[in-house]
This record gives sequence, structure tokens and C-alpha cells, in this order.
Amino acid sequence: MHRLSFVVLLTAVGCANQQAAEREESDRLSSNNRSMPSAGDETQRPPPDDEDLAEKPKKSSGASGNAAAAAVAAQEAARKLEQARVDSAKQCAALENRPVPTAEEDDMGLELALADASSAPGGLYADGVDKASLRALFEQRLATLPPGDESAVTQYVQKLGAALAGPKARVTFVVVEDAQSRIGSYPGGWVVLSTGLLAQLGTEADVAAMLAHEIAHVAARDPLNEYARARFSACSIGVTGANLVMAGASDVPGGPGAVQGMGLNKTMQVFAADDIAAALKAPGTDGSYVLFLLRQNMGMQRMLRPLEAELKADEATFTMMANGGYDAGQLSKVVSLENTNRSSERTAALAKKQRRGRTPPLPAALKWPKP
Repeated sequence: MHRLSFVVLLTAVGCANQQAAEREESDRLSSNNRSMPSAGDETQRPPPDDEDLAEKPKKSSGASGNAAAAAVAAQEAARKLEQARVDSAKQCAALENRPVPTAEEDDMGLELALADASSAPGGLYADGVDKASLRALFEQRLATLPPGDESAVTQYVQKLGAALAGPKARVTFVVVEDAQSRIGSYPGGWVVLSTGLLAQLGTEADVAAMLAHEIAHVAARDPLNEYARARFSACSIGVTGANLVMAGASDVPGGPGAVQGMGLNKTMQVFAADDIAAALKAPGTDGSYVLFLLRQNMGMQRMLRPLEAELKADEATFTMMANGGYDAGQLSKVVSLENTNRSSERTAALAKKQRRGRTPPLPAALKWPKP
């Protein structure tokens, strides 16, 4: 349903905008075509006969009636479109600059991290864990995992991250089995990284640099701010799209009945709910789609992080690595793996830093993920 719902939303907004543009173009052309024909044109026309003169008033009257009906319909469609936009803006306006409540940070952080782990191709990187038992593990922030080689890797990452973050920090590292190289943070101190990323890190210092950098973003509340912007964006898209369809202001196939029948309207209203964590679990709501769209929007927000935020996180990473006795220069390698348009600037800044410290190998007993 995720992909279909997203298409419906974009179609709704796109159709509404296209209809508005077409009405504006139609009005412009109508205004330009109201001029009388030239005298030269008139002289080339044959004189009308009596039958033509008798028929013309009838045709003129019918055309005039059709034009009037079309004008009324266009005005009504425009009214519905504008009202849907106004209603949507009111529903989402409070989210634009609203601080995220602590309860929402905790609840939605857990839900987003859990959704990430659930959607990974191999799920949580731990032995003997199925999707049915995931929530219980996440609710205790992965404090205990079943014994095994995969669990040992996840626990090693958790222990190393905790040592870098310090005892007062609340950061939980979640390793998921996914060949794609990725790492991301969510509200509440959740950091999710893939086995595909770990496979590219060859020493403990490499892993420390990656974890420390993400810890720095968590400490700066970057993931929380990105969540807030992502929710506002999702509300603006989702609620507006649903309201346009329900108001009959968009030519989505099936119209309001189809959108209502698939539960899309109720699902989209979740983004504007006072208690979003409770609303996404309400009957008739597709909570998994709410989390999907939020995660997609957060991914876009992460890509748009300003260079200043990345450089600030790099500085904090250097401090954490130095405190742990690691070679802080390994951060340059980690930055190069990100392959973003900010990587070269960050690498140049990091080259000026001193590279003192140790670069220990990964524990030999670990069965580290392979590329």
C-alpha cells in the first residue's frame, strides 16, 4: 500500500495544481479572444441565408448556457481547491515551529527505529530474533540479546558506542542486516546502522569514528530537529492531498470513495494529530505508512544538513576519539565513505588535524560482516 498511497497523494496535489493552472490559462485565452473580427474577414464570408439567421439564435443560446455552466463549475472547483488548501494549512501550521514534546520524542523515536529494523532485508542483526519479538527488545533498548555470532557484533557496537558517548548520554545502537551502506539517527537517541556499512570498516578506530560522529549529531539534537521538519513536511503533503481528494478538488481515479475506502484519508490525518504516536495505532489507520513517509522525509532532511552542522559534529568526534585514545585521523576515512557533496570540504578540514592515538584491530573473536 505504501507505494500506491504515495502515488495517490502526489497525484492529488499534482492534479489540483494542474487544474488551477489550466483554469488560469483558460481565463487568459478567453480574455484575449474577445476581440471582434476584422473588416477584411467579414468581406470574405458569404452572406447568411434566412435559415442560418433563424438557427443562429438557437445555437448561440445553447452555447451561452454551456459556457455559463462551465464557468459555475470552474468557480466551484476553485472554491473547493482553495478551501482544502486553507484547511490543510490550518491543520499543519502548529507543527512548523513547534518544539517536540519529550513524550513524542521517546515514543516516535522507538517507533521509527523499530520500523527501520523491521523493514531491513535481514531485520535486526541478532540471533534467534523474529519480528514478533522485536518490539519487546526495543522497549528495553536492546539491553539483552540471545547469544550468537550476530548478537555479539551488535553488542560490540553498542558497548563501543556507550563508551564513546559517556554514562550520561542516552544512545542506543541498532545493527540491521542490510547490504546497503547506511547509518541514520532518530529521536530519543536511536542510531541504526547496517552490516553493509560495518563491512567497510576495518579497524576499531574506524568503527569508533563512525559511531562518535553520529553520537555528536544526537547530542546536537539534529535528528530531533530533522524529525520535526519531516513531520511538518509530511503533514503538508499528506493532509493537503487527502483534503483535496475528499473535497472533490482533484481528479484522482476513484475519487473520495476510493481514498476513504483504502483508509488513506484517516491515515493522512495522523500527521496533524496532537498525539501522533497514539493516532498511528488507531483502528483503520495504516501506521506503517505514516512511519514510512516520516523516515523518507527524515532521510531527505539528513541529506540537507548544512556543512556547518557536519563540521561541528566532526569537532565533537575528534574530542570523543581523543578521550578514548583512538587515532582521530580515521574520521577522514569514514567521511569518504559517505560520498556526499560535503565530503571533500570536510576531508580538507580534517587533514589539518593531528592524527595521534591508536588504531586497534577489530576483536578477532567477532565474525565481522563481509563486503
